[in-house]
Amino acid sequence: MAHYALTEFQELMILATDADSGFGAGFVENLYQCRRYTIYATCLISQAVRKFQARDSARLRAIHANITGQEDVNRLRVQVEAECPQGVYCVFNNAA
Repeated sequence: MAHYALTEFQELMILATDADSGFGAGFVENLYQCRRYTIYATCLISQAVRKFQARDSARLRAIHANITGQEDVNRLRVQVEAECPQGVYCVFNNAA
């Protein structure tokens, strides 16, 4: 088990799906308030993406994606691999 100093938590990336509203949006909000992680939040609705993007935070990245479609999953994988060479720490799959 790896041990991380508090400052190293910002290097950990969490991917949360279906973060448009409800439980998914609340989960992302709670993680964001912790100030410890980089969060990728996938949303189906453009308005939800814009809401997260309005924070203009390097720790919160909202992506318009329908992860039930392979094309969007592939696009998301390419983006995450390019932007997060350290990999994904946790996936919170809230999609139905």
